[in-house]
Amino acid sequence: MRPSRRSLGIVVSIIVAVGVVLSVLALTTVGGLLSLRHSTCQASGSMVTQQVWLPLSLLNSPFHGLAFVNSTVPRGLLYGPPGGPPPNLVGGGVPNGTVWGGFAKVSATIQPVKNSTVWGPGSNSECSRAFEIELPFFVSGGYFTGGIFLWPGAPEFGPGPSDYQEPRMVNFSGALNDSSVWFDNGFTSSNAVNVSTCGGSVKSVTVTATALTVWIPFTVRGQNYSLPLVIPFVQTFHYIFPASTGIWQVDNLSAPGGPGGGWAFSYSPCA
Repeated sequence: MRPSRRSLGIVVSIIVAVGVVLSVLALTTVGGLLSLRHSTCQASGSMVTQQVWLPLSLLNSPFHGLAFVNSTVPRGLLYGPPGGPPPNLVGGGVPNGTVWGGFAKVSATIQPVKNSTVWGPGSNSECSRAFEIELPFFVSGGYFTGGIFLWPGAPEFGPGPSDYQEPRMVNFSGALNDSSVWFDNGFTSSNAVNVSTCGGSVKSVTVTATALTVWIPFTVRGQNYSLPLVIPFVQTFHYIFPASTGIWQVDNLSAPGGPGGGWAFSYSPCA
């Protein structure tokens, strides 16, 4: 018996539907603009906002010597109310092993993110970590420059006149929201040529760094996290080492794999 026209129509419809499905599946496996779905990084929870002190520059001075720094803050990196943002050029200097810092108080926003599949053309852009951070807003009046880590017995940070065990944050008033972010500005190990003035004259060295890495501590649902942030500050350092004084081991913080910034020191006298 010959199939009816209705039966033929149903068969044709099924074939067309299967063809469409197979075409869609085929397109989703093809990269580029032909793809009908792609992965993307999207917000996945409530934002956390807190105020923290962000270093605009950090400077170690050599024991018995002097150090100066000028830090260029990119325009648009921080914005705020009228009279708010700090100057685009931040600088200062300190002597004899002490540490100088320039800080701006900012409102930090941390957003949980996760990978999601969405329909439509586009390239894949997956999350590189579980949280994203924005630090654009400067808190009016939140600006500090000067010596940090000052206490009786300074400038020593740990065993002897060196930058070993240098603290990794600054607490400006004791309040939680007046703490700085974490940073790594101390001496870990020598990774550059020693500076020696034993039997010699004064030495003057200029160093340039293009970034500074900090870590933003925050808490989500009772769990503590620390999120790294690389800040594109251009910092120019000038170090002065007095004649016939000693040997300074150097930890170049801007060496590959380092946290950025200038130099940290470990001093020993001439033999």
